[in-house]
This record gives sequence, C-alpha cells and structure tokens, in this order.
Amino acid sequence: SMSAGSGTTMHHVALQRLADQIAAPLAGGAAGGAGPLDAWRKRSVRLRQFSDQQKQEEIFQDSVTFLMESDTWTFGNMAAYQRKVLELAGGTSWRRRFSQDDPSLLHLEKELRIMEAMTPSELMSNHKSVFTTEAKKMIAEKAGVSQREVDNVIMNHDILRADRRWYQILRQFNRPMPKSFEDRQYMGEYDRPFSESEKEFQEDMMEKHRRDSRKQPPRLFNVFYRQPSCGGNRWSTRPPKWYPAQWRVRQQRQ
Repeated sequence: SMSAGSGTTMHHVALQRLADQIAAPLAGGAAGGAGPLDAWRKRSVRLRQFSDQQKQEEIFQDSVTFLMESDTWTFGNMAAYQRKVLELAGGTSWRRRFSQDDPSLLHLEKELRIMEAMTPSELMSNHKSVFTTEAKKMIAEKAGVSQREVDNVIMNHDILRADRRWYQILRQFNRPMPKSFEDRQYMGEYDRPFSESEKEFQEDMMEKHRRDSRKQPPRLFNVFYRQPSCGGNRWSTRPPKWYPAQWRVRQQRQ
C-alpha cells in the first residue's frame, strides 16, 4: 500500500511507529496535587516530551543517513539499509525477545527476509525489471510470504530511491530538509518528485478514468418492447395500445 502524493508506504509507517515506541512519553506524571510539587511534575513531563521529540527526530535523521550512504541504490544496498534500520529500531537488542508480536518489527523483518531470498544478480540490480513473474514466485516461496508482499518490497525500493533523489536535490540547493516523519509526509505532498512506480500508478488511474468517461450510457429498457417493424418510437416510455389495460394509469383505463 502507498499514500498518494507523499509516497508514504508501510515501511515508513512501521519505522515511525517504532520511533514513537522508543520515545514513548511518560504517562501519569502530572496527575493530582497542586503547588510546587505539581509544578515540578508538569515541568518534568514537558521536558520528557521535548526529549521524546528530539529522540524521534534523531531516529529519522539516522534513517536518512543510512539511506544516503551508498552511491547506488541496489537491492543489496537496500538490504544493508534495512539491517541498520532494524538495529536502530531495537530489532537486534535484548528487548526484542519481549516484543515478539510487535507488528512494526515483524514487518521490517519480513522485508529483510524477502531481500535475503533474492539471488546475487537480483541484489546487484537497481531496477525492478530484473524480476520476472517466476522469480517473484520463487522469492515468495523461499521467504514464506505472498507474491504481493514481494511486489511491495520492490515498490518500496523505488519509493526509497525517489526519497534519495529528493534529499539530494534539497542538499544541492541548500533547502531545508525534513526533520521528522511528520515533516517528510507533509513536505512530500507538494515538494517530493514522483517515483517510477507512482507515475505508473497515476497513469493507470488516469487511463481508467478516460475509459470510464468513454463508456456508452446505459440503455433504458421498459417492461414493454416495441417491435422495430411496427414503426413509431422504439424507446418511447409511453405504453403502446396493445399493452394490457391493468398496467395503464387510471386516466387511460376509461
């Protein structure tokens, strides 16, 4: 799945959720009481929330650094980026044993498992054209996932390549970079260039709209049918003389 405009995929959503979990705000710190103690608690909560926001921004900046490290964006480099992101999100720490059912970590691990199931020639490639239908089936069978999830990983590679191009343009012209996941999603709506997959998706939607607009309007059928050889308006909505009287309106029965 992909958000139109900003290029936000499940990879970005999972990484943002993990960043929120790592920098979870302190709950219940400002409840109850009044006076100096209550003011101190509220100040502690504000400082903690500010620290949490800084932590989220650090995680995003580290992920951008990992994304921009390699000169070329091959599937092998994407796998290396995914390993670093997993380590940053705590996927290899001792806390991982207590979060076996975390959907965000499971999603990132599944993406890495799909890339590890690729052949060396596929990992050296930087374009989706190297993957045939049979190759996708074999990768899905080896990784234990569906073929649709393999297509999503290939699409994520193209989306992240567009992110790399966007960040390179921002750096080249000394423009402000997004500082968090929210900034990336907001700025991506109007500033981020489309990837090849997004352009194809947009063209498919426009072609579908053109096909629908060219469709003939539906024909109107009535309960009676006028024979073409009888003359008169074939599609008239007024009942003919031979139509049963009980179906006519009250004025016509007289």
